Amino acid sequence: MEHTLQKGKYYLGDPCFALNEDMHHDVWGTIYDYQSGKFDLTENNDFIIVHSTHYGDGQYFDTKKRKYNIESGTIGLIPFHLIDNIELAKKNGRIFEFFDDISFIYDAGIFIIKSSIYIIEIDTINREFYDEENEDHYLINDEKVSYRDDDVNSEFNDIYHDEYLNSDSDEEVEKEERTFFKKK
Repeated sequence: MEHTLQKGKYYLGDPCFALNEDMHHDVWGTIYDYQSGKFDLTENNDFIIVHSTHYGDGQYFDTKKRKYNIESGTIGLIPFHLIDNIELAKKNGRIFEFFDDISFIYDAGIFIIKSSIYIIEIDTINREFYDEENEDHYLINDEKVSYRDDDVNSEFNDIYHDEYLNSDSDEEVEKEERTFFKKK
């Protein structure tokens, strides 16, 4: 599966932590039956893209070790202005600003978010039940393809990461404890 969105600021993670109850259940749930794909939730070109994970609920990490908490078994890309509770979204997913159009690719348990030469990968594969031949692979003309270019890197930064770490979060406390005993 591959879909595209226009450049801009987006939440990446479980849609249940970004969308309000009406948009999540009444629009995506009732109208679209919680399906994977690209959907306009407001009829104003407020598109989201969402796909189910391979493993279901849990904690997943991208190639930069950023954590994504998943409770609905799905990962989505949600426009920033649709986020209902920014603190809840930041705690459970990540917010990125993309300066070029975005490709959202799902390839047999791997989520790939590409914009220009940048890429975010999230591996949700359940290795115990992974069956190479019967997985939902990324295909072009019925052929498996690579979604990576030779010049791709993973340098996307979560635009709220530093701000979030400056709060009294556990991560900040752990960071302070590690540096407290260093010799000067």
